[in-house]
Amino acid sequence: MDFYKAAGYTSLENFTIGDQTRLYNNLYELDSKGNKTMRFKNPYTDSSLKDYERTFLKKALFYFNKYNFLKTDNKQFISENDPAIP
Repeated sequence: MDFYKAAGYTSLENFTIGDQTRLYNNLYELDSKGNKTMRFKNPYTDSSLKDYERTFLKKALFYFNKYNFLKTDNKQFISENDPAIP
């Protein structure tokens, strides 16, 4: 997976139970106390994301929301890079 390679994640780390979660730490927004929320950062505007994190979030969020939220005037967006996405 490109995300793992770009993050420098090794095969040995893949076999370490629980180690995978550290890869996703930077993808979540934090509340006022510094705790992770169940909200992802905005990959289109958040400058704290690395390029591979931005790419991963764009793809993941696009597919999560593809059928429910990404419709305007009966038009479905084509991809996570569609310029019409707000």
